[in-house]
Amino acid sequence: MDVFRIRDSEDVRKITITNFEEATQKMYPYYQVNNNGKQKLYAVCPACGNTIQIINLYGIQQVQNITNVATTYGRHCNRNIAGFDPIDINRKENCDLYRPTPLGNREIMHNDQTSIELKQLIENNRDAIKKDIRKILSINLSHNILDRVIDSFIESQSYSYRAVTKYNLPYSIIYYSEAINLYSQYLLEEGRLFNNIKISFSSSRYFIISEENKITKNTNKYAEVYFNFLSYRRLNDRDFVRYKIFESEADNEYNTIFEDEIEIELIIYNE
Repeated sequence: MDVFRIRDSEDVRKITITNFEEATQKMYPYYQVNNNGKQKLYAVCPACGNTIQIINLYGIQQVQNITNVATTYGRHCNRNIAGFDPIDINRKENCDLYRPTPLGNREIMHNDQTSIELKQLIENNRDAIKKDIRKILSINLSHNILDRVIDSFIESQSYSYRAVTKYNLPYSIIYYSEAINLYSQYLLEEGRLFNNIKISFSSSRYFIISEENKITKNTNKYAEVYFNFLSYRRLNDRDFVRYKIFESEADNEYNTIFEDEIEIELIIYNE
């Protein structure tokens, strides 16, 4: 997970050096030194209230400045930590942020109250979710497309799936959607994957990126271009999905234009 809170607070924050230091004031019990003299950092899981350890908060920052890749994360503790409430095993085992149900699972369901709350959270934050989807994809999907996708997610009651949490809504909405047509959509220049996606279209048989960063055809042949999310996986307490852009000329004939595994970054919305 990449979010945390402190004791006796419902304020959920992203795990960054600034946020963690400001929230904890670098005080006990959030900063502790173990018997080997090694500093350990702790906080509270926003979902289940159990203690989490903050991994690589400082060590990874040196790497981030070079690679711009963040691998700092929070991990549930397996034992009681001084200064924090005892671990509630039942709440931990049922926590959305501990061994989360894989995206794509349609069998395990939330209870009715949680489903209602998630539906309301989506409705209250629709514009923010659309903005985050565009940023994640590095594609400026139209309002019509995004409204259709979100409406389908709600009408299908996909928010009831256990894999959907209040922290992964943009990823869940796309994951449970059918492949989405990208023809005439624009790349989002400020998106992290903008350059990679733009370069990858040089391998396309039927599409190009115009000077205005619009996805357009370079042929009179019938062809379509789509994207989807596939293949959720979890590695070292971090979650990933495969982001794929592909083109087709006829049924069952697909050419991959762009493919990358992206990390699911937890996002906080106003409740």
